[in-house]
Amino acid sequence: MTLISMLLYLLNQHPFWMIPVYLAFGIGMSIWRRNAGWGIATFVAWMLALFCMQFVNAAFLNAVGTRGTAVLIDARQTSSKLNEQYVWKYEGVLRTEDGRDVIFGFSTTTATLYPLRNAIEIPPLGQRFEVKYVPGFARNVVILTAASEHGRDLQRREDVQAVMRAQRQYDASPTNPAFIAEYRLALRTYLSQHPEADAPDHVRFQRALEALDALER
Repeated sequence: MTLISMLLYLLNQHPFWMIPVYLAFGIGMSIWRRNAGWGIATFVAWMLALFCMQFVNAAFLNAVGTRGTAVLIDARQTSSKLNEQYVWKYEGVLRTEDGRDVIFGFSTTTATLYPLRNAIEIPPLGQRFEVKYVPGFARNVVILTAASEHGRDLQRREDVQAVMRAQRQYDASPTNPAFIAEYRLALRTYLSQHPEADAPDHVRFQRALEALDALER
């Protein structure tokens, strides 16, 4: 597992540094096997690694990794951009299961997060969060977004937005049975996923659900 973790780390953190390796492998296999298809296949493999390795690495670490905690200690904006946004580099300290401290780093283009989502959700500096890592190579970590305070806050905000969308739809046509049902479902879903009485918007949504149920009695 350690060797796999190291390989995935290299492929994820340094995809462009691996170009000579891919080229040498593709050319070598093409010459040895006398088949240019190896070169094409190697190029395709590099492209897939460039865009998908974060997800592969996250799934691997979540499946076989050991739990630990970490905290980010530094964040620096770079001159590079991704989707019109500046790329940031982060540095953190991992506390391993046996109490060791390990320095690790990543950027917004190489961040490894789980659950797998098409979003970059980096915890704020100084806030401790849960991770998984392979003990033999602890520098390769996956951030367990759903297990961190930051991730839970993000999920709550997304759930609130789902309720607000359903509410606006209901307000547009309060007699539409489909809109009523969708609004009620959104309210119940939020309250079931965030049952804490002190959770944001809990009281407001509970009252809205009770008012909605009272209209149909």
